[in-house]
Amino acid sequence: MSRLGAWPRRLAIALAVLLALWALAWLAVPPLLKSQAQSRLGELLGRSVSIGAVDFRPWSLELTVSEVAIGPAPGGTQPLLKLARAYVDADAGSLWRRAPVIAALELDGLEVKLARTSPGHYDIDDLLARFAPDPAAAPAAPGDPPRFALYNLKLRDAAFSFDDRPVARVHRLDAVQVSLPFLSNLPAHLEVTAQPRVAFRLDGTAFDSGAQATPFAARRKGELKLSFAELDLAAYAAYLPASLPLRLQKGVLNADLALRFELPEGADPIVVLSGSTGLKNLAVADAAGAPVLGWRQLQVGLRDVQPFARRVALGTVKLDGALLHLARNADGRLNLQALGGTAAPVPAPAASAAASAPPARAAGSVWLASLDQLVIDDARLLWNDASTRPAAALQIEALRVRAKQWQWPLAAPAPMTLSATLRSQAPGAAPAGQLGIDGNFSDREANGTLELSELALSNSRPTWRRHCCLVWKVAPPSRAASTGAAMPPRPGWRWASTTPASMPCASCRAAAVRPATNCRSSNSRWPTRVSIWSPGRSSSGA
Repeated sequence: MSRLGAWPRRLAIALAVLLALWALAWLAVPPLLKSQAQSRLGELLGRSVSIGAVDFRPWSLELTVSEVAIGPAPGGTQPLLKLARAYVDADAGSLWRRAPVIAALELDGLEVKLARTSPGHYDIDDLLARFAPDPAAAPAAPGDPPRFALYNLKLRDAAFSFDDRPVARVHRLDAVQVSLPFLSNLPAHLEVTAQPRVAFRLDGTAFDSGAQATPFAARRKGELKLSFAELDLAAYAAYLPASLPLRLQKGVLNADLALRFELPEGADPIVVLSGSTGLKNLAVADAAGAPVLGWRQLQVGLRDVQPFARRVALGTVKLDGALLHLARNADGRLNLQALGGTAAPVPAPAASAAASAPPARAAGSVWLASLDQLVIDDARLLWNDASTRPAAALQIEALRVRAKQWQWPLAAPAPMTLSATLRSQAPGAAPAGQLGIDGNFSDREANGTLELSELALSNSRPTWRRHCCLVWKVAPPSRAASTGAAMPPRPGWRWASTTPASMPCASCRAAAVRPATNCRSSNSRWPTRVSIWSPGRSSSGA
């Protein structure tokens, strides 16, 4: 009887303790959070941070923060950010899932003001410097993507302004309304009340996305559509940081995208991006104004892109009229190397194969990618080499590539064909050779044909004397032959070469055992056809 009577007493004590903890958290958390957030955020940002009020309800894990402001840069007068209200409804499932689970996140009256003070400089340069990655720091080891569940995201009455002081122009994005049902890679059975929608007004022009939702179906889903055409990127090129090694000269962007949300019963949430996007009339130069890259038209079909699941499935990618400028100065440095800064020293090779093997990645950290079809037409590559005497000026033109059903990681060889013409950059120069590749290729296996025809070594002699054996690197050096006869059979490789016996430059046929500089060709044209078969091996040679 006494034991039975003790249970109500214990229950009453436990309830009293719980109520006392709730009351303590309700009273103590708001002033403590306000004080610590203001001081720690101010120290982190190097700017003044103020918070008007904090309200915390421990029994429902709801937090409301009001009147947040981040001050201007030193010497400035315009505050960077103001936020009228932030509401966070955390779910208790965060405790046993060991990942943040947010049932609702609402931001009201967000206002952000940025300014460009001079070409290449902004009033947030101090923040960019604070959070810039340390170039000396070792890269972080790859790991699993962070797990989280964010439901019922709402952004109401937000405004963003950009004061371009050098040109005395102010761009304003206001009346921003964003509503997303969820952004999550973690299954959580929470009530979804937000319907997908994006609306805003850009410099006075209103935009409202179309959205469809079925929130009460067994497989709740919604779709958010975004489309625009002929967006001139050149108007925004001046806002790119001056520290970038490339300069956008022109480009026109088009997009027709759909963001689909699905919340199947008892399964992980799904966020899928699909549609198509295109970029045409692109021109990119280096910091000195020299052209680097351009194309007439790039069209990318997005079939099934799931960033939270690390999956990218592309449909057809079409590239037309691409032009790439490659140059090497007298010191042997490529122009593309200059874009990336000083190259890091190459580490010494490990003593054993086990030590040199790359670290194994977790299965969840690997991106899965697929491409239905790649179509490249009328591409050109201009090659200028100042390290040879005389300097070389060649081009690969009429480059045409077709590839289908490529996947990464590569499970099996995929078909690819390539054709191109080699020619001097001199006006009216005749073709100096034809290149063709046809077969199935992967990172470990190659099965196809490489064909060179009408190759005029004299037209490209300065470069060819330096690289005349490049094509033969598809075979390991120990498997090359020094005569015009058929290659001797080797395990894992099968070669069939048809080259006229009268072909000069015999040393080129023995490239693996003789220096390329022994090549002494004058006015010869070199037709060559090579069949390659390499199961389970890299086709890049030794």
